Amino acid sequence: GTETHLKRCQDSLSDIHSKYNAVYQQMLRLLERVHRKSRLKADNVCKHNALKQICFVLDAMDDVKASLQSLHHDDVELPAKEDKVTTTSTSTSTSTWLQSFQRQFESQISSASQRKQYRLLQRSCRLERIAILLCKLCAAYTQPDLTQHVLIKQRESEWIALCKRFDRELHKALIESIQHASLLSLRSNLRCFRYLMNGDSKHAHAQVLSASAEQIVGDTFIKPKLCIPLTLFLRRSSDNSTREQRKQELDASFDALYAAITDSQQLRILFDTEVLVHHDFIADAVWHQLVEHLFNEDFAEAFLSRGLPDMFHLHYNAVMRFFRRLQSLYFVRMKCCTHCDYDRYLYFHASSIKFR
Repeated sequence: GTETHLKRCQDSLSDIHSKYNAVYQQMLRLLERVHRKSRLKADNVCKHNALKQICFVLDAMDDVKASLQSLHHDDVELPAKEDKVTTTSTSTSTSTWLQSFQRQFESQISSASQRKQYRLLQRSCRLERIAILLCKLCAAYTQPDLTQHVLIKQRESEWIALCKRFDRELHKALIESIQHASLLSLRSNLRCFRYLMNGDSKHAHAQVLSASAEQIVGDTFIKPKLCIPLTLFLRRSSDNSTREQRKQELDASFDALYAAITDSQQLRILFDTEVLVHHDFIADAVWHQLVEHLFNEDFAEAFLSRGLPDMFHLHYNAVMRFFRRLQSLYFVRMKCCTHCDYDRYLYFHASSIKFR
């Protein structure tokens, strides 16, 4: 009876196995069907999202184009005057007088400093809104599937033109903000640089700005002020001036450079606490420009003074004295604890390493 019992158990197990196998195959077919439907749904969602992104890119480009065209438009307009004079001759003369008065009034208001400050701030806020749109467009342009679409390719030249125009407008607004010493406009302009300078360097379409804020400030405001102290390096020992007189001339020249940078009403806002937190104009504009000019083809040999160690020692001491005064700016201008080690940062800056 044992063999019969074992055979009956084996048949029961085979029957159970076949039933489980049938259920397993049915579950596999069901999962394949679910996977097929999910894949179709995912493809439809992907196509829908791609179409939405394409529509967003096209709409955003139109918005950027319209915003750049209306960038210099003034929202505040003078109310129109209604002439209620019944006589024809009197009406004509009065309207002519009102038009001339309105033109003179508009010209006088437009030249007022407060009006300029308002218009500059208004333009900076508009540029910041455009920068946010361009930042979103840059993120869209980093997707290879989206950039290969026909509609996006057709407007590639328009995208490049919009980026170049925005770059010019932001460059101009930054310079005007510094010239008018408008801290609010400067902060708005610098936020635009922070939005767009972190783009993906691997994608050419994601690069909107051609230069950083530090480079623009250095080329526009710092570079012209470096000529006077650096030209003193060109003077040789053939001059009848003594060593002490030459040292005093160099120190006075670099002191004048330091005063022109720090005491100027225009450049003073560059060293504001909130500005220096994100844009270090001391290291990346002032010190960088000075080191670059020291070792260019015009002043390098004069500064090194090969064969004249005493003269090189004077030049080196004058530059290092100016360097230490720049270091002290971090403690004079900055009150927050996050900048307590910035003097060490300036010492290990790329320009300082090049100088050493």
